[in-house]
Amino acid sequence: MRDIPEELKATSVMWMEIDEASAKLHQGGPKDDEDDYSLPVWAGVLSIRTMIGKPEPCSRLPEGVNEPDYLGH
Repeated sequence: MRDIPEELKATSVMWMEIDEASAKLHQGGPKDDEDDYSLPVWAGVLSIRTMIGKPEPCSRLPEGVNEPDYLGH
């Protein structure tokens, strides 16, 4: 079994400085031109959510290596 220092040497970590970032945040429904509200076209908000699912163990884990309690599942 590899020890932690060996594992860290074999792991790549990328770092980069972010000078600028942008995001489009919105609350409430669409804000269209007044004339657009009478058009027969659907308008609305499509919510997209990110969620953490159940952990899926590696198929090559040695026997007896269990999911750690801190994962909470």
